[in-house]
Amino acid sequence: QYAGVWLTDVIEAFGTGQTQSVTLTAIDHYQAQFSRQEWQEMEVLLATRANGKFLEFETRGPMRVVIANYDETKRLHQETVAKWVWMITEIEFQD
Repeated sequence: QYAGVWLTDVIEAFGTGQTQSVTLTAIDHYQAQFSRQEWQEMEVLLATRANGKFLEFETRGPMRVVIANYDETKRLHQETVAKWVWMITEIEFQD
């Protein structure tokens, strides 16, 4: 069971009303970009805990993407599997 902060809440707090996409960068420089449409249509959780414990590097922390209510039959969910980034070190907002 994962817990953390919703991507929409992070964007509301740190982005602007004009934010169109968000890029998440992992420790190995792997990047995934979420568009406004994606974060509005899916529940994207930036997980910081699993089963009540903070995520460590050994457990792909300190932050990782988890799509709530993931449904492999939905096309949008299928297209975002590669965006389940872990070991996130940077979040960038694009207007």
